[in-house]
Amino acid sequence: MKNKFPILLLLLFFNTGCDSVYKYVFLPPERIEYTLVPDKDAMEALQDSNYFVSQNGQVVGFDARTWKIEIRYMSDYQLNQFEFPDDSKSAELSGNPYTYANWIDPALGYTPRRFSVFKVTIYNYTSSKLNFDPELAILQTDRGDNFNAYAREQKNARFISIEEYFKKRKGTSGVDEEVFETRMGIARRTMLYYGKPIYKGDSRDGLIVFDPVIDKVEKLKININQFITGYDENNEPSDFIDLVFFFRQVPLNKESLKKNDVISAIADTIINKDAKDLSGDFRFAQLKYIDDVRTSVLTRNRLPEIKDVWNPNPKGITSLIDYIQANSKLKTLLTQVTPDELNKKNYDLLLITGVAASPMIDDNISSLAEFIEKGGFIVFDISTFKDGTVTSAFRHFQSLSEQLKGNVRIDQVNYDHPIFNISKKINGVPLGYESVNGNIEAGQMRGIFLDGKLVALETGRSYSMLWSDNSQSQALNLALNLAVYSISNRKK
Repeated sequence: MKNKFPILLLLLFFNTGCDSVYKYVFLPPERIEYTLVPDKDAMEALQDSNYFVSQNGQVVGFDARTWKIEIRYMSDYQLNQFEFPDDSKSAELSGNPYTYANWIDPALGYTPRRFSVFKVTIYNYTSSKLNFDPELAILQTDRGDNFNAYAREQKNARFISIEEYFKKRKGTSGVDEEVFETRMGIARRTMLYYGKPIYKGDSRDGLIVFDPVIDKVEKLKININQFITGYDENNEPSDFIDLVFFFRQVPLNKESLKKNDVISAIADTIINKDAKDLSGDFRFAQLKYIDDVRTSVLTRNRLPEIKDVWNPNPKGITSLIDYIQANSKLKTLLTQVTPDELNKKNYDLLLITGVAASPMIDDNISSLAEFIEKGGFIVFDISTFKDGTVTSAFRHFQSLSEQLKGNVRIDQVNYDHPIFNISKKINGVPLGYESVNGNIEAGQMRGIFLDGKLVALETGRSYSMLWSDNSQSQALNLALNLAVYSISNRKK
């Protein structure tokens, strides 16, 4: 058998020429990478005008007028190069949970796919509330594959979970544990999960993950089963719709990909290297509130153990100022302002805290928009509750985005954005006040992006309630990063 290979090579030399054989043996052709795009013909065959394919041919969706869902495939190239570049450079020890990063399988000679990843975005325009359990989604291919979507956490997973997947592959060293936690931190932050409803005027996006599709697959479909479009009087899901989205596999054109095609805007992910060494004044403003009857009742009912929730200068703010000055070269100047006072002076960051409605914000959205357009940065550090009680912050955030001029969108903030690393490195979204109060629902961290730059943040976690505790280093580090980011943003 060993003697047959040289003979075969000689035959190839004689029949095809030595030059072409040399190139094939020693310089094999580059492997073709594939991506998935909406199958426009298959979607049109459904004969339902609510379905659509975007003009760039990358996004497929269903527009019910009162709500909308969009789906797009995220190629390994996008995930590695644009979404998680810093966590896709360490081969088998890379923190990117969705790909094998730059690791090359020695048996294959190339990097295989780890998963098939799709971004799902849900917009609720005027419906009461929507919801979606991504674990009910199924991917089916023309080769007979039937893949269930992965859950995030192993506990209560319907099928397999990302946590279980990586636990089976985790070593016992400290490095292995660190890689595992990094991967799970990214997964917890970016994967879509079945949580609180999506209320009117709100949106939600995240990733759904399936087993990898092989190169020989030509066509596939994603079944979105039991998408919840309504709830009954007992707050139980009562109205459902099943949706289907068709894709086809084509060679990947890397040149056609744009940075604004990734999960979150990353126009400001590259920050001046001197940002960590910023010095000077940090002009910090906190919005005052009116302690009206509605807010007082909600405060007493929901947070009875917290006193002076509406104090415009709680202990946590003072502790934060001390922390910033101890961990940076910044001198913090704090001012409590009302919306009509906000634009009379220049501030770097405006902090809005609370747990309930603020009539003053409702009447002064234009002042907040003007603050942003002058270069200011706004943080909505407000929680919501597991029992379905929702603050007006969601409406304020949407209204604020609508007041801004330019290319504006609300989206998740990618975890490699500067607010997670500009001064202190943070692996994922820190735990918020939900770690103390069991009635708090950990919300998604969303941002308003204006011309690709993050200009407002909705934490959904009431970090300010933790700042008085020095052991809450991650919450304090995030606040420090926000301060540095707001100043570097202003100085550009």
